[in-house]
Amino acid sequence: MIKIASLIKLHDGYSTGHSLQCNLGDGFLCSRNAFFAAIRDWAIEQGLHFSTEYSPLWRQYQSLPFFSLQDIFDARVVPYMDNVTVFRNALQLDPSLALPLRFMLETLKKNYILHESSHYVAYKTLEAWRNREGAPGSDKEWFVTYCLLSECMARMMERFAIFSADSEFHSVLLEFNCYTNVSEKNQKIYDRAAAGASVPQLFYLGLMMALWSNITAEPLPDNMRRRFFELAFGEAESRAKETEEILEFVKTITSLSAEFREYTTRSYFRLYGCEKEFDQALVSTTQDARRVEWVSDYFHDLVDSLYRRVSAKQEEIRAASPAAVIAQSA
Repeated sequence: MIKIASLIKLHDGYSTGHSLQCNLGDGFLCSRNAFFAAIRDWAIEQGLHFSTEYSPLWRQYQSLPFFSLQDIFDARVVPYMDNVTVFRNALQLDPSLALPLRFMLETLKKNYILHESSHYVAYKTLEAWRNREGAPGSDKEWFVTYCLLSECMARMMERFAIFSADSEFHSVLLEFNCYTNVSEKNQKIYDRAAAGASVPQLFYLGLMMALWSNITAEPLPDNMRRRFFELAFGEAESRAKETEEILEFVKTITSLSAEFREYTTRSYFRLYGCEKEFDQALVSTTQDARRVEWVSDYFHDLVDSLYRRVSAKQEEIRAASPAAVIAQSA
């Protein structure tokens, strides 16, 4: 059982200049999770805002978020729900209120600010790559490409934020803020993989593999897997890195339901008249040598920029850790 008074006390005990007091756990995650904090700062630098205003975009997003991506890009706003005030009001009626964790995870309205912010950062940073050799030519192809690549970023950011959690409480708050579920099994798979490769290398490899799974349910051919490993680790080390641990990790974090892909990704592109370009994306992004190099270079640049920010946040967190421990135990 979760004592709601204790949960709100912990929620109120953390805040940063960019945290949102009406999103459950936001201050804690901005203070204690380097991935969550880094993408928040980066998104705000790129012009993104966050709003609980009852606007047409807010209503659309609460109804069907999967169809709202371009609207978020255009408005530079991520709509979110105030999921804290309801607990403050409930505590006025029953100060001893406690609820089962599973019940809360299944019924509380979650916010996916990390996911949408990651989409936005990828979308904005891709703009500088629009006219480089190997970039998509037509507007429709460009649209499909930046949507697919930004979805890779959003998927990996959730997973690596979860992998970096250092306590059960930390993991619980991430579950309130992510599509991805916390899994002890997946954490062990990640830990084994991270023993044989750097985190940036695994993140980059995850991006490349996720791009494949975003487009098709077909198994990744051996030649493409080897190519992705070469791009991640370099030709000299790639074969040695194709270990059981890393292969299991990649398979775990990039798996995606074929039905989900059809009902979300394909339907989204059909809305914008880009279904043909989506069908052609597998060939253009994985078999065209210039496009593969363009995607790879962009992902490397994205990961380098991200990890400079994550590393800086990790240093801030380590420096503040004694105060954080005191606050969490109060």
